[in-house]
Amino acid sequence: AGWAFPRWGLLALSFILIATLISTQITSAQEKTLRWKLQAGQTLGVRYGQKITTEMMLHNRAVSTEADLQMDTTWTVQRVAPEAIADITHTIDRLTMTMNSPTGDPLVYDSAKPTAGNPVAEQLGRSVKPLLGIGFLEKMDARGQVLDMRLSPAGENAIRKTSANGQVKDMFSKEGMKQLVHQAVAVLPSDPIAPGARWRDQTQTSSPMGMLHTELEYHYVGSQQRDNRTVERIDVTMTLAFPEQGDPLGLNVEIKQQDNSGVLYFDATAGRFTESIIHQKMVLEAAVGERTHRQELGTTLHTQFSTRQETVRPASQAAKNSAAALK
Repeated sequence: AGWAFPRWGLLALSFILIATLISTQITSAQEKTLRWKLQAGQTLGVRYGQKITTEMMLHNRAVSTEADLQMDTTWTVQRVAPEAIADITHTIDRLTMTMNSPTGDPLVYDSAKPTAGNPVAEQLGRSVKPLLGIGFLEKMDARGQVLDMRLSPAGENAIRKTSANGQVKDMFSKEGMKQLVHQAVAVLPSDPIAPGARWRDQTQTSSPMGMLHTELEYHYVGSQQRDNRTVERIDVTMTLAFPEQGDPLGLNVEIKQQDNSGVLYFDATAGRFTESIIHQKMVLEAAVGERTHRQELGTTLHTQFSTRQETVRPASQAAKNSAAALK
């Protein structure tokens, strides 16, 4: 008689095949394909909040400044092509700024309120007023890749006419807005992902200190409950560098220390981000002639997305929650 595979072996093999099939099905169920699901006519309120602290030595004494900036914008989806490429108009609705400095009176500015009686706020208001209401035209695919970002003709005219300084103009340029959007959201991976998945991205953008190169690593943590909804948590770490020596101001800026990380929340059902919180801490050194200036810089960028039926949390409450979000 020929050799026969034992019955218990066939039974064990059947169990192995069934277990493998079930395991594969469970793994597939855990994997998710994250994509934007924008629709023509949809509008989103997007609030960018940025808190900046600086510390440096000036005339042999420590000087620190704090600034809070907030920009409210409206995203309007004009159309969505069959390949899921969306044309989006970004409109700047409101700007606010508070800044404390040991060398002068605090600055308080709100584009929605009168500035009479505060000369500094009045001057700032005249500078940024032309920027209110201007539009940026963006093309974005379903993964969140910004394919194009440009100013509307009215926006280009407003930028030319404004008396704001170069840094403000850079912020509201097409490159500045593209970088702002890229910081606020992640480029989603092309393949389905399960908790623990990682992917990378990189950007280059101009800055007052020269070309800035950013390496980003994303880590998909998984689903969790936040603000009464199920969201996908994505952690991010960043490494920044100025690859070219020398900048437009004639400084040689070097990043001596840095610790940059954040968290992003994506609603897979709604097909959009709901919130992102990015913390950056850096120590910069700039060589000016034979002298070296050292500056400690801390930045928190907090972005909130909402529909017209939702309420954006006040900036003060958002600031309190930002540290807890990374725990």
